[in-house]
Amino acid sequence: MASRTEVDKSVDGFALAAERRRAGVNAYELAAELNVDPAQVSYYENGHVERMVRGLGESEYRDALRVVAERVGRRKRLRKEA
Repeated sequence: MASRTEVDKSVDGFALAAERRRAGVNAYELAAELNVDPAQVSYYENGHVERMVRGLGESEYRDALRVVAERVGRRKRLRKEA
C-alpha cells in the first residue's frame, strides 16, 4: 500500500496534469519548453519523482506551462482568424 506522502505527491501531480490538459498543452510541448525528456514530465506528474532533472520542480513546471499555454492560445487564435 502506498504511503500517505506517496499518495499526496501523486494527487498533486495529477492536479498539475489536469491543469496542463485544461490549458491545451500536451506533455511533449511542456517537455520541450523545460528542455527535458517527455518521460520526466510524466514521472513528475505521476509522483514517481519529487523533482525533474536539474532540480526542476513545481514553480518551473508552472512557469513553463504558462509560456506554452500562451503560445498554444496564440496558435489557436491564428487558426480561427485564417
